[in-house]
Amino acid sequence: MIAVVFLLALLGVLVFAAAGTAAVPVAEILMLIGVFIVFFGSGVYVAAVLGILAFLIGFMFSDRPWWLFAGQTLWGPSSNFVLVAVPLF
Repeated sequence: MIAVVFLLALLGVLVFAAAGTAAVPVAEILMLIGVFIVFFGSGVYVAAVLGILAFLIGFMFSDRPWWLFAGQTLWGPSSNFVLVAVPLF
């Protein structure tokens, strides 16, 4: 159910963004939605699908090489005291 809501939200954002004057990469967004549907249809876990989509979005929509800032992006939440301490209780 959450996947369906997420997919509908993606489609809504696409329609809303395409109606504006800015250039929107419609083909890339439709390809990501297609990958999303294929992975969920094949029974892949939600966390794995969202992780793979995050990597694809980082590669497709970023002007700078994604691997240069991936370490900082992935390590940032683990060095936050609250995010580390709360699961320990």
